[in-house]
Amino acid sequence: PVFLPLGTDTDDDHRERRRPAEMPAAEPATDPQALLAPMLRALARRRPDMIALLSVPFAPMAVGELPAPAPRWLALGDAEGPLAAALGDARRHVQLLYPYLRDGERPLVSASGLVAGVQARVAQRFGPWRSVAERALPGQAMPWPPVSTQQAAGWRAAGLSVLLQRGGRLRLDDEALPAPVLPQADLQAMPRAERERADWHSAEVQRFMGYVRRELQALGERLLFDVDATDPRPAEALRSFFARLHEAGALRGARPEQAFRVRALPGAGASAESTLAFEIELAPAFPIDLIRITFLHDRAGGTPRISARLGSEAADG
Repeated sequence: PVFLPLGTDTDDDHRERRRPAEMPAAEPATDPQALLAPMLRALARRRPDMIALLSVPFAPMAVGELPAPAPRWLALGDAEGPLAAALGDARRHVQLLYPYLRDGERPLVSASGLVAGVQARVAQRFGPWRSVAERALPGQAMPWPPVSTQQAAGWRAAGLSVLLQRGGRLRLDDEALPAPVLPQADLQAMPRAERERADWHSAEVQRFMGYVRRELQALGERLLFDVDATDPRPAEALRSFFARLHEAGALRGARPEQAFRVRALPGAGASAESTLAFEIELAPAFPIDLIRITFLHDRAGGTPRISARLGSEAADG
């Protein structure tokens, strides 16, 4: 196409004109369930310590002058919707970003690479439980389309992590997840007011839980050939690990004994003599009262098993 002055007659006998059948059809809208289901289920099964970062597509038809996030993707945060029923608790393994980024040299690009890099840097320097929200993100790119504070609040409630321009710098408004980090069974057991707290949707809490799970899994694998229910070293290794977390600021409390508790459980079953079992209670540096972890290592079974519950002291009774 070339520029033509206003009033130029283009309906002549030598210009080629496209027929409607020759125009390329619009690409079909991405189906969130088809894209997310295999990826999130694989993460939940094989790498529960990881979170996928994805930029939300634009809606196929813009309502106003600027594009908006696709409603089908916003529905991922609806606990009663079909996506929640299809994906279940695996939804907590994705962090949705909006909007896109652009600068004078590049077209629209996803912000997932930039956010992932900042998350990795902050995790390496300060710990994976530190949020990157409100930190100035590097580079000259700015969000497009621009997002107002009111829009950001609404989309945050839908489970989006929104990028904003504040003070001339690019910042992440909050690290929100479309699904709570708690399993639905534990969430339903809580009072309604406790169940609706925004803390359950924090990506930094999910990263912290994934980090603890990964470290405990590695500890259990190191103990695979040294399982002795009477050996004090596993308990000391657990206490040493959580003491380091307390020193790094991941756990609250003036002293380590106020931040965590490790209690040995009696072995059960035919392999009781070769079973290590611990109940661990943590007071994380989040607006969450308690994390209770069960660490079970059976030499006969091989792989250590780790289960965790998050809750408040009021909910736990």
